[in-house]
Amino acid sequence: MKTKKRRVLDYPPLPKQETVEERLTRNPLLSYPFQLVKHLMYLDDLTPDQMMKETGMPVKSIVEIIERQRRITPGIASLFERCFGWPAQVLLTWQLLYDIENELYRQEDRLGEFGWHVYNQEIFLVRIKNRISMLKMNRAFLKKGLPARLRSMR
Repeated sequence: MKTKKRRVLDYPPLPKQETVEERLTRNPLLSYPFQLVKHLMYLDDLTPDQMMKETGMPVKSIVEIIERQRRITPGIASLFERCFGWPAQVLLTWQLLYDIENELYRQEDRLGEFGWHVYNQEIFLVRIKNRISMLKMNRAFLKKGLPARLRSMR
């Protein structure tokens, strides 16, 4: 079965690509572990300084956890569970959900970039095929006209 040759103009324009900021406003990232720590601190009426005294962690590390700059590791979760009675498994599960969602967004961005690359490569190949067909036509034309020119030069 013969398929129709595609030309560059046959390709539809690409749809407007959604930026990461637009996607995040539409679907905000999960912030469960950070919100949970903040909420538990509020319920227990704790400040970062008090948490530092109880856990032995620096205040900077506690603030980084609250501000989403530091992950909740199993060691941190077990420390919070021993000192405050917060469920370590819940903190770790929410951290895992957050990590999975971040990875999904990252992979989605990579797939979007790959889609643009494939689209541009396909357009490039169509242009190359068009040039090759034009060269073949020109070559055939020259072959027809070349013997006549040589005869006239003698």
